[in-house]
Amino acid sequence: MADKQSSIFDFIVDAFQETQSDDWALFVDGASRGNPGPSGAGVYITKNGKPFLKKGFYLEEKTNNEAEYLALLIGVFFLKNHLLPGQRVRIVSDSGLLIKQMQGLYKVRKPELQALHLIAKRELAALHVDFEHVLREKNTHADALANEGVDKKTSLPLTFLDLLRTYDVYL
Repeated sequence: MADKQSSIFDFIVDAFQETQSDDWALFVDGASRGNPGPSGAGVYITKNGKPFLKKGFYLEEKTNNEAEYLALLIGVFFLKNHLLPGQRVRIVSDSGLLIKQMQGLYKVRKPELQALHLIAKRELAALHVDFEHVLREKNTHADALANEGVDKKTSLPLTFLDLLRTYDVYL
């Protein structure tokens, strides 16, 4: 009997450890047709290398950098519903500015980005994240989703807009 309990316990521990070691990646991209202009945000999340979530949204008139930050915030919004405590996520973007500002290597000078940067820092505070800058060719899924969001004029989720309102940000 003790052996059966031990094997069941081992199974539970193995399942828990497997879940804890899930490999999450969040690919984000912002697109602006004109700067500022009609904009979109693309969010592509993978879990263990497989597509988990693909979303593109319309952001109305924004600068490219605003669209990049909003893509990050939208991605974190969706991801937080699925991460377990202690899990790590790799955040990938082709925006060198976004990545360097989030890493604290560049200051955020533009007032319109300062609020979005502060929200991102607060929303990421409890998560274990690594930031990775890639070339545009390595971020094609998120790029395509951002452009799809503009083309289809896909609305942002109301619950995401509610989150922004808690920070006194209105889109």
